[in-house]
Amino acid sequence: MNLIFKNIMKLFKYEKLVFFVMLICVFFSALILNFSYGLYQNYRVQKSESEISLNEIHPEISENATLSRGLLENYLSVISDETLNKMNIIYCAAEFDGFDPKNYAYSMMRFCIKDGEYCSSKYVADIWDKQGLMVSGRFFNDEEEKNGKDVAIVGNYGSGWNEQTLSIKSGENSIELFGRSFQVIGEQRSVGTPIVPFLAVPADTKIVQLAFSFESNITKSDYDELKIAAESSIPGILTFKDIEFPDTEAIYLYNNIMLISVFIAVLSVMNFAMLYHFILQERSRDIAIFRICGCKISKAVMIYLGECFVLSVPIYIIGMILYSYIMHSVLAGLFPYMEAAYSKIIYAVIFLIYFIIMAIILSILIYSCVRKSIIDEWKEGGR
Repeated sequence: MNLIFKNIMKLFKYEKLVFFVMLICVFFSALILNFSYGLYQNYRVQKSESEISLNEIHPEISENATLSRGLLENYLSVISDETLNKMNIIYCAAEFDGFDPKNYAYSMMRFCIKDGEYCSSKYVADIWDKQGLMVSGRFFNDEEEKNGKDVAIVGNYGSGWNEQTLSIKSGENSIELFGRSFQVIGEQRSVGTPIVPFLAVPADTKIVQLAFSFESNITKSDYDELKIAAESSIPGILTFKDIEFPDTEAIYLYNNIMLISVFIAVLSVMNFAMLYHFILQERSRDIAIFRICGCKISKAVMIYLGECFVLSVPIYIIGMILYSYIMHSVLAGLFPYMEAAYSKIIYAVIFLIYFIIMAIILSILIYSCVRKSIIDEWKEGGR
């Protein structure tokens, strides 16, 4: 230990500039690492509170215009396959001639369009199956949706055909909709209106409800595409509410802030290591003497590594304490969630991360210098 302090005193006496630059590297590393962690945690909390949890879009249909099934089909044809493939349900509801509001207000459709083809919504079928909502029969298949077959799923609340179904049922296994007979292929307990394939509805039928359900949160580009497609194909009919989407560039930056912090720490340690490498070169004769006198490489490495830690640990702690003061007095007002992100354990973990990186890099550097010094000095002495 005495040798470590002697080396530090010699370093301070003969290499003042290098000495202070090394300390500055450690000091600012403490500030940057702790600030980066707090910045990341502040953003993470803000993101969780403000992040859009939106996977379902309900555009409003204008009261001054009519959206028919045919117009809706035209609108859907303008939307790209990439966006349509992300949807697990396209939901809409249509009026039909002769409907009785006391019984059925609408006929519903729940379908998908994948790779340009109308198909059944597997998502709806799976949900109904898992929740035991199908009393009997089955959900539509892809062929029935694609070809607009006259098939229907009707409501059943656990007591056979319900009253609404009985009032419009023309036969044991069919109901009358849109002036046609639809075969009943299933009964479902949670709905009171018939569900039919989208293309089975006449093109001039009025659509009164529309929604898109996505497999995950909708992106700004997808949302913009839905709006632009509506403006170009059915202008004045659909209205999309303005939504403030997160800044994707900021998300990318903050999601990688800890990686950036580690990179900064490595660069800082590398600067420290290069400066210390200069010191070791100046001490090459001393190192060679130690080795000739029987000092093992491992012991020499520990001595010089200990010198680095004795130099850097107090400076790091001073930087960490100063950062803690700045964080409480200044940064907490600028970043409201930063202060709560810290604890004694967090400070200790950041400290360990920095010094583990330092120990690895310096150990390799010091080992290579100590190992070469005796050979180099021997060669220089023989010239």
